[in-house]
Amino acid sequence: MLPNNIIFKRSSRCISFFGRKKPATTQEGDCTFDMKSCFDQKASSLKVRESCSLEGCCSLPKVIVVGAGLAGMSAASKLIQAGVKDLLVLEATSRPGGRIMSSWVGDAMIEFGPTVLYGASLANPVYNLANLSGAITYPVRRLGQRKRLFLTSDGELITDYAVETLLYNQLISDAKSMASRTGPGSCASTPKRNLMQYLGLRIQQELLDLPSDMQKKSEKILWGMLNSLRVAFGAELSQISSWALSDRGSSPGGPIILEGGMHRILSPLLQKLPEDKILLNTPVHKITLDPCPEYHKPVKVITCDNKVFEADYVVVTVPLGVLKKRADEMFEGALSKEQSNAIKNIGLGQLNHVYLEYAHPWWIPGMPSMSLAWGMEELQLSTEWTKGIGYIHEVHGSKHLLSVDIAGPEAELIEGVAEEEVAIQITRFLRKFTGDTLSLTQLI
Repeated sequence: MLPNNIIFKRSSRCISFFGRKKPATTQEGDCTFDMKSCFDQKASSLKVRESCSLEGCCSLPKVIVVGAGLAGMSAASKLIQAGVKDLLVLEATSRPGGRIMSSWVGDAMIEFGPTVLYGASLANPVYNLANLSGAITYPVRRLGQRKRLFLTSDGELITDYAVETLLYNQLISDAKSMASRTGPGSCASTPKRNLMQYLGLRIQQELLDLPSDMQKKSEKILWGMLNSLRVAFGAELSQISSWALSDRGSSPGGPIILEGGMHRILSPLLQKLPEDKILLNTPVHKITLDPCPEYHKPVKVITCDNKVFEADYVVVTVPLGVLKKRADEMFEGALSKEQSNAIKNIGLGQLNHVYLEYAHPWWIPGMPSMSLAWGMEELQLSTEWTKGIGYIHEVHGSKHLLSVDIAGPEAELIEGVAEEEVAIQITRFLRKFTGDTLSLTQLI
């Protein structure tokens, strides 16, 4: 049965900040301006009540925040809390929230951005926002280890993979230990292998120690687990440093799903901002910084319709992908070489959620998530976007919706495929891996 509705949304993984230059001495013609000295002189005249709060004889700065996603809204909220009233948020789209966007489809709420709140504890400010909005119900229902079924390309269903789970967890633990010993801060200057090379080699070594009658099945499960790991990074593991796992800490509290949608965490931030402080449908064309202005403020923000906004500071929270494409033309006299290099060199993950709606579901409600048990050779030879599928699972609270998580270059590839063709391809794919040619035959 083909899905009668398909919705997909790309979710990039990074948000970056930009502020004024680091304290430095800048020379332009006859003008010499020492930012650090200027700051120290101004700071000495201020009375500090508490962190980020000012009072006294100075005029508070004017600040422009570019981007009304979670980062931009948080920055604006914090500035207003600190007493900065002369503030303006410029947002390119018609709505605040950025990647955080929830929508009802049929009987359930779907997410176009992050689907789960990780770190459900007071140590996480996002959790605290959700709590303020009333999105947290008590006792908190935390997501445990999600049960999985493994499907093979010949239609086999694997439910017993305890041995492979132990092996995989040990491989990941060893990779983290290796990264901690040889990663950033150690005497090694660069990683010797990428993550796929390291883990792939370890898998091959572990398979040799298994009984011969287990090796084929275990190979598919372990490589399937490895392929699902790309969802955590949004990229092929061959593009990820073997040091990467050393940077992946876990927040206390575990993951939870917010009842009513992730968009509810925006409510406390929106309530703190007067409506006239946010300009929607206002994309920014250029940001200029004059380090030694005489008759105007040091920052100019020029929009795409040629409106000019002057400020003392600008906080830029646009997605990293936008910075990669437009940084050279967007910033004039504002970015150092180090900042430009950072924008170019930071990796950008790609992740898509594809939602499939069925009028007559072919699965049992409450079923475990499905992962694909690929063999190493199958992964290497496949050129279809389905290779990027990490997980297939029922949408929380729905009996009619499936979510398919696709990561890496395949997440971008699927955006060029028509929805009707996506329905045909994914139905063919599910028939192959489930072995079900009866329930998945009728076109809706």
